[in-house]
Amino acid sequence: MEALLEIMESAANMLRGMTLDPAIPLHAKVAMSSKIVELEAAVELALENGLWVNVVDSLPDADMTVMTYGEDAEEPIWPTYFDGEQWQDPMGHEIDGSMITHWMPFPDPPVTESV
Repeated sequence: MEALLEIMESAANMLRGMTLDPAIPLHAKVAMSSKIVELEAAVELALENGLWVNVVDSLPDADMTVMTYGEDAEEPIWPTYFDGEQWQDPMGHEIDGSMITHWMPFPDPPVTESV
């Protein structure tokens, strides 16, 4: 997913550069500008909503509790942390890391209004 975000950002930068080309007609530049805004909004939304990160691409900071996903696991989504060498459950028991394919930070808690 991280790679997808990089591709989207790269595409926005490419379009941004093309809008400076005097050979490109104005109507095409307007369309490109619209697509840049859409791409930037999509990247921002994806980052805000917390995407699943493939463990091949990145691992969480050591001792940061995260949600993990394993398609073949008995419980596909569960809280764990990576101690820098091994995945652990919240009680400190080692977990078979080969089951874990993705992780994601926990979302921020909901904002509640005081009464």
